[in-house]
Amino acid sequence: MKRSSTVNWRLVAAGIVAPVAGVAVAAMAALPAICGDEISCAPDSLGFAAVFGAWFGLMLGWPAMLALGLPAHAVLLRKRLTSALAYMAAGALIGTVVSLAYFALHSTGLSVVLGCGAGIATAAAFWIIRRPDRAPPNPPTPRP
Repeated sequence: MKRSSTVNWRLVAAGIVAPVAGVAVAAMAALPAICGDEISCAPDSLGFAAVFGAWFGLMLGWPAMLALGLPAHAVLLRKRLTSALAYMAAGALIGTVVSLAYFALHSTGLSVVLGCGAGIATAAAFWIIRRPDRAPPNPPTPRP
């Protein structure tokens, strides 16, 4: 069987950008839940949450993408489940598993919910960049 030598750049971009962007967005969205009604949650806290979320995405998001996300993407493609909802459900599961594994000793309900939200945001970013629902058939059909 002949293998294509072309690189799927959308997949590469999604694998690099989605974990960082997804966790940063989840951290910014979770800021009100973390701060509550404190006055210290000023607008500059939003920038800090974005930077902290991006750092957390580098630390946990990329390894989770390599170990769990890309294999899940392959399974979803193989089963022809290419909707955004299917990807976000897989992301919720992966985010919850990663959160439980990382915060195993001192896991709280909030950390599990944040992990689930980060997984959903990461999966949504991955799906938007990669767009597996628009992928050409594999193998590509020849044009007349």
